[in-house]
Amino acid sequence: MIQLFWYMSNLLKIEEFDDWRDMVEIFDSLKNDDKFIYRGQSNLYDFKSDNFYTWDIVSSFNRFYPEGAKTYKFDTYLQQQFQSKLFSNTYKDYYFVQKNNIVNYTYLQRVYFFQHYGIPTCFIDFTFNPLIALYFAISSVKTSSGGALDENNNLVLYPQDCYLSVFRINKNDLIRIFNIKKINQSDFPFHYYKYYVNSILNCYIGIDFEPYSGKKNFNLEKQMSCFVLFDNNGLDIGLVKFLDHIKRCLKISIQEPLIVEYRLKYNAILKRFSSVPPQNMGLFTYLSRKKVSGKYLFDDIQGLKYDFNFFHH
Repeated sequence: MIQLFWYMSNLLKIEEFDDWRDMVEIFDSLKNDDKFIYRGQSNLYDFKSDNFYTWDIVSSFNRFYPEGAKTYKFDTYLQQQFQSKLFSNTYKDYYFVQKNNIVNYTYLQRVYFFQHYGIPTCFIDFTFNPLIALYFAISSVKTSSGGALDENNNLVLYPQDCYLSVFRINKNDLIRIFNIKKINQSDFPFHYYKYYVNSILNCYIGIDFEPYSGKKNFNLEKQMSCFVLFDNNGLDIGLVKFLDHIKRCLKISIQEPLIVEYRLKYNAILKRFSSVPPQNMGLFTYLSRKKVSGKYLFDDIQGLKYDFNFFHH
């Protein structure tokens, strides 16, 4: 079953799914359309409090430093940690840095490489493949060895209102309507001010469609990655609400939604369907057969880390 919702002045459309087969059918039809970028997020169900929390699209740096400009600005962080001479003097003797020859990377290549391994930045991971975004969304949903069973012997572990989100953004409209600038590798971050959204909100935004260009990065390339720079600079606002605020302030007219949020119920992740060959195929097995799993998207232990959650499938 698919339910449709509209809000935020036509900026965002929401589609809800109870059956993962309906979602992947849509994603299979979209995966070759390069005008869209996607991000998967698991949201959070707290078993102790029995509360469900949804996440807006916010960078890891802004989550780590929620006070932003009051404590530690991202452009300051960039200059202190990734500036070539300082980086070389401070980190060149680390085995990981030597092994990957990171001191010879460009500024952005260093930032992307370290973000990929968990260092907080204001870059937010997106992909051109919606199935990859779905994989990353389900990989953070907790599973269990027990729980109730439905009439088809599928595990029912969560309340029915719990869901993951896959966001689809029209990148062409993002640039055209909102004048989002493409990130220039040659001058970033020395001209960080170029990405400042003047007179509306004290935020920075930009986009990089080829973060792996110029330096071979197996993981980013396999994941069909792109990055959106979103520095909310201490404001309690995520990317979706930020764009909606700009749209309202500038009275921008949008004929079709810029963002579509696909919601899949947590319990649907655990369902197996005999009508999908081979019999009793679950969502993780389906994605793995499409070569969308840690086994295919990483060249290191991270692939095993992401797949380990699904050993029972």
